[in-house]
Amino acid sequence: MQSILNNTRKADITFHGNGRIDITSAVSVSLGLAVGDVIDICTNGYGQYFLVVAHKGNSIIGKYQAKVYATKKGKRHNRNLRAYSVRLCRAMMRLHGDGSRDVAFAVSEPMPNDTYGLVLPIITRLNLYKDDKGDKL
Repeated sequence: MQSILNNTRKADITFHGNGRIDITSAVSVSLGLAVGDVIDICTNGYGQYFLVVAHKGNSIIGKYQAKVYATKKGKRHNRNLRAYSVRLCRAMMRLHGDGSRDVAFAVSEPMPNDTYGLVLPIITRLNLYKDDKGDKL
């Protein structure tokens, strides 16, 4: 038998080639993300990647890469967020293939960290973008 719905897991964070990063409400709630915060991706040296809040919006002045914006202007309870960073996107896109295709990953439960407070582990073994088979090993 062959499954029709190969994978039913939905992506939590998507990286596009033009630098757009789409963040779901589940991620924004679990990390406490707000409009104006700056995100970053950190690694622990063992092949694990973590989404972190590098700077809170109320403590920064000026322009930053990967600054978080609301996806829909004027919505009061909008928690789907977006950020822009070509460097961050290309680094994550290189995890699967040659770095020319968009990637989408799921995240795990938040973990405490001494430096950043809470961090979200990114599950990079399976690319959930559209119908990509990913690396299932």
